[in-house]
Amino acid sequence: VPNAGLGLYATSTMTCGTLLGTYPGVLRPARSFHDGKCRTYPNAVSYSWMFADGAYVIDPTDECGELRDVCRGGNPNVPLSSLIFSTVLRSWGVSTALCRINEPPMGAGGCSVTAREDLGTREVYLELTRDVSPGQELYLDYGRQDEGEPDYYLLAAKIGKVGNNGSLC
Repeated sequence: VPNAGLGLYATSTMTCGTLLGTYPGVLRPARSFHDGKCRTYPNAVSYSWMFADGAYVIDPTDECGELRDVCRGGNPNVPLSSLIFSTVLRSWGVSTALCRINEPPMGAGGCSVTAREDLGTREVYLELTRDVSPGQELYLDYGRQDEGEPDYYLLAAKIGKVGNNGSLC
């Protein structure tokens, strides 16, 4: 599938209503994420979760904006925190598997996962909307309106960083 992400596949039979977990990553203010990490590492936005109110994102990527198997935490605004999380607190990493769920391509039969945001706790819960079998790819609708529009542009538009002419500010 062109422009597809990594994908996530069921390894066992799971029933509708199964809570898969919460979207992993570091909670960051959307504006500083956009103005900082996304400008330096544009790929960081590809796996980040933007909350519906546009105030925060969950960022599962490493300090260079790459998605690894495990999110170790750290905050670029706190000196040495990324180093501390990747060394001293190394065993505290969280799997990024749930970040790998793709949107369904045409003809795939729709979504098998739904997301529920809790703006109070700033968590995103991912739950199955139907039964799945081993080997079946999981799909989630991320709500992106325009196919082919870069994720970076969508993030910028959502937090009000797009100029009147449509250019990134």
